[in-house]
Amino acid sequence: MVSRVLGLVREQVFAIFFGAGIYTDAFFAAFRIPNLLRELFAEGVFSAAFIPTFNEEKTKRGLGPAFQLANLVFTAMTLLTALVCLTGIILTPIIVKYMTPGFVDVEGQMQLTILLARIMWPLLLFMSLASVATGVLNSFGMFGIPALAPSMFNLAMIFSGIFLRQYFNPPILAMAIGVFIGGSGQLSFQVPALFRLGFKFKPFLDLADKRLKKIFMLMLPASVGTAAIQINIFVATLLASLLPAGSLSYLNYGYRLMHLPLALFGVAVASVSLPNFSTLYAKDDLDGLKREYLDSLRFSLFLIVPAIFFILSATYPIVGTIFQHGRFEFADTVATVNVLRIYAIGLLAFATVKVTAQVFFAMQDTKTPMKVGVITVAANIILNIILMKPFQYLGLAMGTVIAGFVNMTVLLSILRPRFGGIGIPRLTVFIFKIIGLNMVLAAVMILLAGETGINKPEAGAVLRGIMLLVMAIGYIIPYLYISKIMGIDEVKKITDLIRRGK
Repeated sequence: MVSRVLGLVREQVFAIFFGAGIYTDAFFAAFRIPNLLRELFAEGVFSAAFIPTFNEEKTKRGLGPAFQLANLVFTAMTLLTALVCLTGIILTPIIVKYMTPGFVDVEGQMQLTILLARIMWPLLLFMSLASVATGVLNSFGMFGIPALAPSMFNLAMIFSGIFLRQYFNPPILAMAIGVFIGGSGQLSFQVPALFRLGFKFKPFLDLADKRLKKIFMLMLPASVGTAAIQINIFVATLLASLLPAGSLSYLNYGYRLMHLPLALFGVAVASVSLPNFSTLYAKDDLDGLKREYLDSLRFSLFLIVPAIFFILSATYPIVGTIFQHGRFEFADTVATVNVLRIYAIGLLAFATVKVTAQVFFAMQDTKTPMKVGVITVAANIILNIILMKPFQYLGLAMGTVIAGFVNMTVLLSILRPRFGGIGIPRLTVFIFKIIGLNMVLAAVMILLAGETGINKPEAGAVLRGIMLLVMAIGYIIPYLYISKIMGIDEVKKITDLIRRGK
């Protein structure tokens, strides 16, 4: 939560000091270049291959061999990503030329994008090594430090935007410097926790090591699937660059707001589930794995569905409170609101995919999510091209959401026979039960927003902020209370977590 809230503050810095235009479009396009490969070498893809392998090594051979494996991966990842970064810096002009052809029409925008991307390329190195650290810590049941580590990234960018922008021309360069500093901070923040486990970094490289080969062989299919997703982002960026100025920024702002509940409830549950899933699979406890998956999925949906309906009912106060300051005007708010509403609908699919994919990774089956990912991306690109003309940038958001539901449907249809069924009818009843409850609560929130006038252009930031807080409290408490009356078990899990926290 701390990390994601700071992420929103980071986006506020963008909105207040840079608004939505050619400079922010250039930054977001440049940031996507190293970010494309970060998804291949870090985070989901790497964790899917490393954590099950590291857990297996730790369980069967002990800490010594497991830490040796970690050192081997640290060394190999450093050399590989450093080489990729150097190559990327050299080839950036070519990448930018083909990624954002529409920027040629705006004087200086292409050159600025190239410069920003070159400054941010080392992010790939820092994030890849940070993912190795995260994988080790997660394998020991430590989730707090890795989850808080991105706060260092966000703090660096917030600091750069507020205090360093005046020293650069154009000021947006300060945000690229913040990316560089923040990436190194996200890695450094996790190092003390590694040392407390008894880990010591000792450079070690053996390309013939079977364990290293196994990790990269598991990564390969997942990387192909992720590469397909990145191709989709590449195409979406290309198409957005052909639209009016600000289009890419609106998509980015809306996506970041949607990603807050997804990260808190979808990614968080999925991240905690993977070590548990992989341990149960290693013990050949398929029934236990099925129960753990269904519990994780239900809990994720119990949290994500109210987030969807709250966003849909309170979109204006959310966007207005967070972004509508400084150079970010009401017209920008309206555009971002429309994007956010579309993305919010996709949260159901996105969260389900996050948890479901972890089961395949725990089974050391990275090929299935890869194949489904390729199908999904192909559908997304086709939808983007079809929907962009009539709906402009909103069409790109629609394509992403529809493709997300395709991904979810195909993954579930493949997983179902492996478990001998996953109780779809019972799960459907559960989903419709919480959807019905949330429709009523959302209707109340819409009436409240209409009565207070917080959706209108003249509404002040203070009023919007106060009403957003009131609406959030007025939504969460009745949701939990009525869910308890309805006998939904997930409420008990939340109260247990709160008691543990106390």
